[in-house]
Amino acid sequence: KIRGLVEKPQSLSLAQLRRLPRESQNTRMKCVQCWSSRTVWGGFRFGHLLEAAKPLGTAKAVRFDCADKWYEYFMIDDLLKPRVLRALDMAGKPLADRHGAPPRLIDPGRYGYKSAKLITSIEFVTEGKGSMACDIGPYYSPTGEIKSGYDHPLDLGANVRRKISGGEITEY
Repeated sequence: KIRGLVEKPQSLSLAQLRRLPRESQNTRMKCVQCWSSRTVWGGFRFGHLLEAAKPLGTAKAVRFDCADKWYEYFMIDDLLKPRVLRALDMAGKPLADRHGAPPRLIDPGRYGYKSAKLITSIEFVTEGKGSMACDIGPYYSPTGEIKSGYDHPLDLGANVRRKISGGEITEY
């Protein structure tokens, strides 16, 4: 469902989402608990939902609600960045339930907890208010931006540790 501060609230089926212009990207997902893994995600850009819903001028942020009761807020401008994707597929196959069954939000410059999965509704609102993660743990930030430090890339084998500069991890 798309609702809130929009001209055209609506409900879209998975089949309708799959008809939106498709893109794919190879992206490393980084967890705040120090691990990461890379795969190819397929889906569509958020701008296609903006075109369909026509947000009002007062809408500055979006709240994502998920089937597992998780929620996230994002500023609309952040969702329009070129590497942010609404994922329907992973590694060339439809996204499985265990990986966030479609649709899932992928923002490679933010920790995985900001990667809302099992998304059931999008509400356009006047301001962002953080996330469920911020409500449950002190080490989560409202924006979820990846900080410099260390990473343990699971897809590169056991006992691998890499220093990262922060932001999207593109080096390996």
